[in-house]
Amino acid sequence: MYYDLTNPDASYYWLHEALQIKQGELIETYVIECHNDFDVFYLDVIKKSKTCVKALINYLPEGINTKTSFFNEEDNTNKIYSLFSKYPDEIVGIKFRMPKGSFDDAFGHLLKAREIAQNVGCNLVVHMTNPPKDLNLMLSVLRAGDVFCHVYHGVGETIIDNCGKIKEGVILARENGIFFDACNGKNNFSFDVLQKAIEQNFWPDIISTDLTKTTINSAFVNSLTFIMSKYLSMGMPIEMLLKAVTYNPAKLLKLPNNYYNLEMCKDITILKIEDEKNMFLDFSNQVYWGHKSIKPVMTIKSLEIIYLA
Repeated sequence: MYYDLTNPDASYYWLHEALQIKQGELIETYVIECHNDFDVFYLDVIKKSKTCVKALINYLPEGINTKTSFFNEEDNTNKIYSLFSKYPDEIVGIKFRMPKGSFDDAFGHLLKAREIAQNVGCNLVVHMTNPPKDLNLMLSVLRAGDVFCHVYHGVGETIIDNCGKIKEGVILARENGIFFDACNGKNNFSFDVLQKAIEQNFWPDIISTDLTKTTINSAFVNSLTFIMSKYLSMGMPIEMLLKAVTYNPAKLLKLPNNYYNLEMCKDITILKIEDEKNMFLDFSNQVYWGHKSIKPVMTIKSLEIIYLA
């Protein structure tokens, strides 16, 4: 299962604690985004966690903080290459986030991030909320396997055109193999955008949480099963929903081909679906009342039952 924990003001120890808290739910794979002090993060979180932890290296050395307007590009590039060389199994991609107005040459930096990703053979995950350039232009430089993060955001240019239709560049990007990640979070999700999209059958390829310490027990995110419950309530087919939290993220994370062979698998999560009313919020505090709830029943890790409802 796929989590995207993007939280600049949470300490490594909180991240470790969060992973342990969530292991009773969907424990298999968590994706952490960071850059500076990765050696400390590796020792304090990855090595200590019972879960399988994979990392996205942020293109910016300070992570998702975009207040810094200048950094040494050569030093930054060399640091990223060095980290990929040192942690080939733990680091699976590069995250790029430069909202409009944060950097003068954001698009140039995007091209540089793509170049690095191409050279190390990894995916590029691009934060698309309030994109710095025309959305079609941003999408045109992504490669098959790259990820449009926060597909249903509602700030700046979105995937919906002035006529309420999915933009042609977005449809073309999916046809070209770009993944679209819901990555809901608190500030990167709009019910208005989602509703228009699903009316045109544009569901996410990947469902992740964008979980932070401020949303871990909230109507914005809470947990992965909570987010899954929202999409199920809104009509997403169950087979597509499960694929969005298992098979598709596994492709992104380059997990083994036999990962979902039940005879080979040692990690299993058993879920149940209940009729239950839940309140969900978006970035503008718009409310949606769901009617389905997905809940964990049992979690097995390395053939050991570690959670039983």
